[in-house]
Amino acid sequence: MEADARFESEGHGWVWFGGSKPKGGPFGQGRSVLAVVEVAGLEHFKVEVNSRERLERYVDFLRRAGAAPAVESQSRIDPALDLPAPGEAVGSAGRPPREHEDQLAALEAEAMAAWRRTWVDEHVPALGGLTPREAAADPDARPLLEALLRDFEYREDAARPGRRPRRGRRQASRSSARPSA
Repeated sequence: MEADARFESEGHGWVWFGGSKPKGGPFGQGRSVLAVVEVAGLEHFKVEVNSRERLERYVDFLRRAGAAPAVESQSRIDPALDLPAPGEAVGSAGRPPREHEDQLAALEAEAMAAWRRTWVDEHVPALGGLTPREAAADPDARPLLEALLRDFEYREDAARPGRRPRRGRRQASRSSARPSA
């Protein structure tokens, strides 16, 4: 990869850049990131891409270089997780005010603060029974945690009167590969 100008060394691996973005992007005129490649052992790489096609292109690149890569594992983030559920209101009108609105809002805020303090150490079924803290440390569970946090943000924004939910960053998919070099 050092011999290919499309790869730049970074930290414990490389960034694979593509070209042909006429307006440029955060990485300069005509450059876009195709993959992030991290050395994960003497004969293993961890590759993060945003499509299956890019993973296949990277594996083909390694084959042309004389390696015999094998994908050992993959994880995907479903972009549908960033979309509202069917029938879920987007930017709908707020609800009518409740009696004792201020006191109820203070109680809700207090309950949410208590929940946020303890949630990171509670076992969560949506994370396969892991705690959020454990999921953050586990590369295979981290995509589930990211999706769950995006869902929390979306629902919090959707619940605020007069606000449209943030869409957040969107990913078609992200795959991890550990080809043998």
